[in-house]
Amino acid sequence: MQLTKVQKTIVVPFDYSEMSCQALARAVEMVDDPSLIRVVHVTEYPSAYEYGIVWETMTEDTIVAKLKEAFQEHLDKMEAMPELSFTVMFGNPGKEICNFAKDIDSELIVMPSHGRSGFARFVLGSVAERVVRFAPCPVLILRDDSAEKAADAQAPLANVVI
Repeated sequence: MQLTKVQKTIVVPFDYSEMSCQALARAVEMVDDPSLIRVVHVTEYPSAYEYGIVWETMTEDTIVAKLKEAFQEHLDKMEAMPELSFTVMFGNPGKEICNFAKDIDSELIVMPSHGRSGFARFVLGSVAERVVRFAPCPVLILRDDSAEKAADAQAPLANVVI
C-alpha cells in the first residue's frame, strides 16, 4: 500500500522489539525529512523497593541514559537508519504516548501490535488498543503475521470448507 508522504510529525513508540524496529523503518519510508519522526519510549517508574533506588545508585537520569544508549545500539544495527529524535517518558505507556502525540501536534502514530489475545491481553493490557482509543491523530498499527502464517503452514487444510 502506497501512502502519501507525511508533512507533520510521526510518533513511533519504541519498546526495543523487532516489531518496533520494523515500525521505525516504516515511518522512515513515510517521510522525506527524518527530523519529522519522534521516537518515544515509555517506561514505568521504578519501584521504591528496587535495590538501585534504595541504595540511590539508580536515578531517572541513569535510566534515561541507559535507554538512549540501547536505542542507539538498535539504530546502529539497522540499515541506512538516520539519526532520530528519541524521548524517554515515565508513566502509563498508552496514556503517555497519546499525550506526547498531542503535545507535539503529531499527524500520525506508527506502532506495532504484539497480537496478544484472550487472557494474556486481559492481564497485560494492550498499549496499542489504548493508543487507538485515545490518540489525538490517526494510528497505523503494524501486525506481526508470522505466528499466523506458521499456524497456516502447519494446517494447510484448516481453512478449507467442503
